[in-house]
Amino acid sequence: MKKLQFNEYGKLDEVMQLVESETPEPEASQVIVQLLASPIHPSNILQIQGNYTRAKFPQIPGTEGIGKIVKLGSDIENLEVGQIVPLPLGTPSWQTHMALPAKGLQPIPVEDKDTILQMAMTSINPPTAYLMLHNFVSLKEGDWIIQNAANSAVGRYLIQFAKQMGVKSINIVRRAELIEELEALGADAVVVDDENLAQQVKEIVGDGQVKLGIDAVAGNASNRLLSCLSSGATMVVYGSMSQKPIEIEVGTMLATDPKIQAFWLSSWYRQADPADIGPLLQKMASMIMAGKLHAKIAKTFTLDQYKEALLYADSEAKGGKVLFTNFN
Repeated sequence: MKKLQFNEYGKLDEVMQLVESETPEPEASQVIVQLLASPIHPSNILQIQGNYTRAKFPQIPGTEGIGKIVKLGSDIENLEVGQIVPLPLGTPSWQTHMALPAKGLQPIPVEDKDTILQMAMTSINPPTAYLMLHNFVSLKEGDWIIQNAANSAVGRYLIQFAKQMGVKSINIVRRAELIEELEALGADAVVVDDENLAQQVKEIVGDGQVKLGIDAVAGNASNRLLSCLSSGATMVVYGSMSQKPIEIEVGTMLATDPKIQAFWLSSWYRQADPADIGPLLQKMASMIMAGKLHAKIAKTFTLDQYKEALLYADSEAKGGKVLFTNFN
């Protein structure tokens, strides 16, 4: 088997190592799962660089994915070799083979490669988008929301969820060439971020109310986003793509009287009732399987191509999700 690991924080193409070892044998209650696909998330990159949660070394990155059962432990009766299973959330997934507890693994009836790739991204970005739309503001059909980083994976899921809810979305991007693509995905309006952002939004919504703002960028983008909200609206901050603190002017705060809240999916998972987690993930999986949710995939790489993969995933030119795959 092969696995990616790092023993110190640093540059993506310097600290990551590809290590080979014997494929593990399953214990009686375990199965051996061969990785099929696992995404490279921004949080994975930030952790390798030392800018996210602290790691225990050596650390195998990856947080979600999908695989195929290739060997059963002696006590396993309810699973079969060849079945496709989503990896439990938090599994160190950047490795070709994993020994996993059989309990809780749920086979899914999927064979085509595109659906397998989509199902590898079930438990992080779709729930993030869904929960931010449902847990902070009571939205009804015809209400307006606004988000920056609309071309991100979470941003694209937000567009799709909002469209299905009948909620109108304003989507902030940095490049005009993205407008047509996001409108085709279901965006009601796409605007290019600049100092006249609030005026652009006012012209779009007219007498409408922008009740929810979703901020993935921070820095001075937070103030521009906040200036677009209606009085008393809520702004949810879930990321810092600028890697800067939130910058909000006092005048903007006084004019909008907002509620500013943070959202981190890891915290939600820790605090949520376990009875709520399973149905949410099942809902996301069902929508993906039915073709109602879809992520744009930029490129896939094998684990052997890890340097190229990580640098590409960290570039602004990628234009979609990057995944490690292992279909051999």
